[in-house]
Amino acid sequence: MKQRVISALVITAVGVTVVIIGGIVLDIVLLLLAAVGLFEFYGAFSKKGHSPLKLFGLIYIVLFAFMLHLNSDSIMELVIKTKSFGQINLFTPIFLFSSMVLLAVVVFRFEKYNIVDVAITVFGGFYVVMLLSYFDKLRYVSKDGGVYLFFIA
Repeated sequence: MKQRVISALVITAVGVTVVIIGGIVLDIVLLLLAAVGLFEFYGAFSKKGHSPLKLFGLIYIVLFAFMLHLNSDSIMELVIKTKSFGQINLFTPIFLFSSMVLLAVVVFRFEKYNIVDVAITVFGGFYVVMLLSYFDKLRYVSKDGGVYLFFIA
């Protein structure tokens, strides 16, 4: 128990420091946490006899990286600006295409994967990666250079 408390204090101190530093350091730490968390999530379900499609989990990590790069509000808001079409949200077509591919995997590889495996794959992406995407929004830098952290109780 003592070791867990000490570990929690150290991780909390490192976490707050990373959030205060922000920028690319925060983005890299969040991407690493998302990747580790997602594959731990899939690993837990694999131990229970399910077969989540771990490779498709990388799609969520890539979307998360784009979200951080584009400074979007959420992983579901990957808006790019084009001259011809104005603003385009890339999340919807990417999500729909990957969902069709996942469902096709169920049809063509039905002996190995089933609809529960697809549901675990999609839910893991939203549960782990999408929730982590909001940690990027904890940080606010005011005009006077002060850094504020937002916590909701």
